[in-house]
Formats: sequence, C-alpha cells, structure tokens
Amino acid sequence: MAGRKSLTEAAGKAIQSAFSLDKFKANKGLASNVKFKEQRWIPFSAALQEALSIPGIPMGHIAMVRGKSNTGKSTMTIETAVNAQKMGVLPVLIITEMKHDWNHWKTMGFDIEDVVDESTGEIVDQTGFFIYRD
Repeated sequence: MAGRKSLTEAAGKAIQSAFSLDKFKANKGLASNVKFKEQRWIPFSAALQEALSIPGIPMGHIAMVRGKSNTGKSTMTIETAVNAQKMGVLPVLIITEMKHDWNHWKTMGFDIEDVVDESTGEIVDQTGFFIYRD
C-alpha cells in the first residue's frame, strides 16, 4: 500500500507542477470576468410593484401572465404595454383568449387606431405601434 500512496502523491505533484489554472481558463475562454448586461424593465405601477415585489416585466424576455379569472391579468398586460409604448419599446402581444376589448385598451392609454372599412363603416382591424397575434 505504501508504494501505491507514493505513486499517487508523485502523480499528483507532477500534475500540479505541469497544470496551470490560468492557462486552463485561457484555453477554455474563461480567463476574463463575464459581465452581464444590465437588466432593464418595463415598469409596473407603484401598486402593482408593491403587490408583486418586482419592478415590472424584464425587457428582451418573454413573459407569460397566468392566473385565475378576474385577478387582473389583462389589466397588468395592458398597463405594461402602455408603459412600453411610452418608453418607445414595441409591445408584441400574443393573446390566447378572445375576450379582450380594444376599447378597454384605449381607455387605459394604449396608442391604437381603428381601421374602418369605408364602404360599411365597420371596424375591421386596429393599427398602431404594436404587434398583435391571436
């Protein structure tokens, strides 16, 4: 057993003397400190920030709002989209429930215009600084 221990020690010393952690990090592209870009947020109202303990929706990320009926999901989404427009950020909306009401969006300050069919006077679409899919 003594021979095995001395062999392990000798191999360990040889590896340590030949191994350079700095060279290893440089080889693997790990030599520099990684700096993450600063996170930016589309802000919530003060009341919503207090209720959820987060400043808003992180920009550049996909955010999903889920929960039970009548808990404020649509209101939070509209508020965030309005704030995004005010910041010059293009809101991309993917709405899976067909219960939304564009008049409610307008009331909350969302910048949207109705596209009206001139022959019938019927509202056929909405346009503005946003992308919408359902």
